[in-house]
Amino acid sequence: MSRRPDQPTDGQLRPVPQLSARPQLKSLSRHDVENDPHRGSLLYEAVVFQDTSELSDHGWLDRLEAIVRLRARLAALEAETVAGFDDALHGVSADLGHRHPEPGDRDATAGERRWIAGDLRSVADEVALILTLRRGHATTRIHTSCELVHNFPATLHALTEGELTERAAFTIVSELSVLDDIDDIRAAEAAILDWARTHPLVDIKKACRREAARRSPAATDKAHQRARDGRSVRMYADDLGGADLIHSQDAVDAAAVMTSLSRAAAHRRRHGDTRTMDQLRADIALARLLPRTKQAGADPVDIPEAANDPYGAPGRDADHGDHGMHQQDGQEHDVQEHGEGSSDRDSDAMDGAAAVGAEATVVIHATGAEVRALINGEEGTGGEADHHGPIPQSSLRKHLLRALAQTLLPNLPTTPSSSRPGAAVHRARTTTGKSGELRASSESSEVGGTCGGSRIELRVTDQPPTSDPNSYTPSAAMDRYVRLRDRTCQFPGCNRPAEFTDLDHRVAFAAGGRTTAANLWCLCRHHHRLKHEGGWLLHPNRDGTYTWTSPTGRRYRNNATDP
Repeated sequence: MSRRPDQPTDGQLRPVPQLSARPQLKSLSRHDVENDPHRGSLLYEAVVFQDTSELSDHGWLDRLEAIVRLRARLAALEAETVAGFDDALHGVSADLGHRHPEPGDRDATAGERRWIAGDLRSVADEVALILTLRRGHATTRIHTSCELVHNFPATLHALTEGELTERAAFTIVSELSVLDDIDDIRAAEAAILDWARTHPLVDIKKACRREAARRSPAATDKAHQRARDGRSVRMYADDLGGADLIHSQDAVDAAAVMTSLSRAAAHRRRHGDTRTMDQLRADIALARLLPRTKQAGADPVDIPEAANDPYGAPGRDADHGDHGMHQQDGQEHDVQEHGEGSSDRDSDAMDGAAAVGAEATVVIHATGAEVRALINGEEGTGGEADHHGPIPQSSLRKHLLRALAQTLLPNLPTTPSSSRPGAAVHRARTTTGKSGELRASSESSEVGGTCGGSRIELRVTDQPPTSDPNSYTPSAAMDRYVRLRDRTCQFPGCNRPAEFTDLDHRVAFAAGGRTTAANLWCLCRHHHRLKHEGGWLLHPNRDGTYTWTSPTGRRYRNNATDP
């Protein structure tokens, strides 16, 4: 617990000094009047140039309150600016499923890609780069800003006056936009703004939902369906080698999953497992989510006695799909996609057989020094996992030792109590490159005992693998090398994994560019199209990066290809 500078260390509290001698400073609110023609500029000047040396506790809170009001005014200006930029780019939608504009195409809606004078413009990308957001978050911001400016003028005015926070204003827009009738929206908006004058804003979401449901009984169902349409799986990594996997789903389905995990965990506990209920639920969920085979009796990873556990494994596993390669015709667009092809195998699931899932691959990057420290028993910094970030040395040791054990001794059981050998195999691929760099890929899958084990694949990467530079399509080894090197799409700020991107020639193949590691990089399909059809320009930098110049002339550096 922190201690104030004037607090004694002997535990005795000093008397609070009297502040009556200090001058009473006037409140900053005198600079913030209703319908201010200066839109807060006088308040901003007063805050910036305020003498804080004589501020009392009241003075500091008064300053903080003024800053909150200024932030609200800036949020209103930002919303107006974002909506104005979207409105200024008039064009037909480029999200209608065909490659080029066709007669009869509708106008683009807020946040959509659009065709303007033959160029493909992405409003979301250009806003995202300014606001340093991901493209998906920028799209949401554009939608909300346009709704606020065009359909919620009273809320925009309250935000401009500093009566609402940005979060409260966007909550009003999000929750009341489920109403279809504009008169209902206006009436609900007025009721909520009146409510906000006498109630804390932290409860504004519940108030908005009650108001929407009161005016339209179908609004609740519409909001529920919209939430279901937004279901997703997200990962939030921490700094300690762990991550939270957030699965957004229908509340009833989520409760059923939680009940199933709790029953399985309780069964383990009754049979002597010493892990806590939270640990067991996490381990069982991981085993269920990792790929499975159709062979009966496969053991979940790190879950002992799975074959005898009626709750330890799901009765039916949905198919994750197969990964394939699709190459689009036409070299002028230079598209080679390593996509997320999928095939439905619902019949297998309905038959009660566990379907084959997609390979679970995580690439771990570690320098030669980090690996040497691991081998010599010295302290090291660990490594870095794709889509996660830094991992500690203990995590690096665990995954590499597991991969080595399964490669060299494939028939050993994964756990002391495993009912059969070879229950889980972790295929490891390690790559040694410049300065002793090592890259290890750990693939985890549940297989039968007759799988034959796995292997470690060593490659020297100070030189790229062999590939015909005069062939438009790179070799499989070159394809894998470029994806491991780039990790993500190379457009500035894009985090699309390289596994699901196109391989693009930096200098077009038709313009003399060769199919070499230096001329290939990963671009997701969306940014690949922007490069060829959106009017973006590329300029190489001396450090190996590239600068992307937008259609408006703004310049952004791409992601670095190596850490």
